[in-house]
Amino acid sequence: TVRELFIWMTTKAMQSPAHAVLFKNVRVQPRGPTVIVLQQAIARGELSPNIDIEMALHVIQGPFISKRIVDNSDISNAEVDSMVAMAIRALQLKI
Repeated sequence: TVRELFIWMTTKAMQSPAHAVLFKNVRVQPRGPTVIVLQQAIARGELSPNIDIEMALHVIQGPFISKRIVDNSDISNAEVDSMVAMAIRALQLKI
């Protein structure tokens, strides 16, 4: 399953720097959809141009990964909406 593959990839990435680089290259694609959305939000002035895009990816993806891998459960539409709303609030926070 996808869950088992992701767990295997994560484990390998923690065990080896070479695997960590490989895993990161697969997960963080410079032209991936989440990066493009973040870049567009920056261009529209919705996010600070100083935002750390890689960290923003962790903020966005973390809850989804946790729900699927840690809880081993499906994500309802209401949960997706809630997670996206929380990520948007977190990314717009200016300190």
